[in-house]
Amino acid sequence: MPGLLRLYKKLRRVPNDLQFYDVVKAGRVSPSLAITCRGKRDGGGAQANACISAMAFARATGITYLHTPFQFVEHAEGDQTAWTTKWEEFFGLGVGERVIAPTEEAVGIKTFLDQASLWKRDGLVVEAQHFQGICNAHPEMYAAIIPALREKYHAHDKSGIALDRGAEDVTVAVHIRRGDVSVSDAATAERFTRDERIAHTVSEVLAVLKAKGKTARVNIYSEGRAEDFKLFADMGCHLHIGRDVFETVHNLAMSDVLVTAKSAFSFVAGLISTGVKLYEPYQSIAPDDWLKLDADGIFDVRALSARF
Repeated sequence: MPGLLRLYKKLRRVPNDLQFYDVVKAGRVSPSLAITCRGKRDGGGAQANACISAMAFARATGITYLHTPFQFVEHAEGDQTAWTTKWEEFFGLGVGERVIAPTEEAVGIKTFLDQASLWKRDGLVVEAQHFQGICNAHPEMYAAIIPALREKYHAHDKSGIALDRGAEDVTVAVHIRRGDVSVSDAATAERFTRDERIAHTVSEVLAVLKAKGKTARVNIYSEGRAEDFKLFADMGCHLHIGRDVFETVHNLAMSDVLVTAKSAFSFVAGLISTGVKLYEPYQSIAPDDWLKLDADGIFDVRALSARF
């Protein structure tokens, strides 16, 4: 019974960033209050997504965003420090922002909420691992910062990254999450999307483009063995399996149509992209102009057709 009670309380708990948002919007904090995103040690896409949520929060509330550079990004290829620095520079989220040192004092968001005496203290910095709760409640917040995200992303030259384009009218990029997820692993199965469902989505996209008189190239980005993606190869898709991670992000972001996975990796690419986005709802709620995929990979084909 005690375990069920704790679970019930957890489910009812309002995320800290939503409570924080209400306090800030009510004008109950110092005008000099600032926020930063720090403390995460997972993948580069997840950390970029977290920082973006903090930037969106700051823009929506009018408070200051301070950028804490990535301190540790997992899945390092080679030297850990160089790997982390490369992720930081690749997205460029600190470009044009005041950078706060990782050692600079900040108050945790829960501590801040619990101690009202801190609310009006001048010069205070509040830190959190992310502000995703408020962005999920108000995904329209992304719209105000997307132009800046694109400028930051292109602040570092990426002209040397080859784009997987051909002579076709439209380039479609599909991110398939594999490697760290498996349908047979209870801990990660909910992040796994069946090949058949993805293939259905791709077929529908191609049908829409064909009806509009446009040719298309479909690029599949994933991890694993090429033979595991035979279904897509047989459809005429181009396979990019185990591709350099930065080349993959760039190609996802630069595509004309992006089909995301249940992954912050392709979600962030979608925020940078100026193309059409089709997304699988998962932990992050996308802006309203993205086309939502249902449980069978079906989407509003008329809405896609209207984009072309």
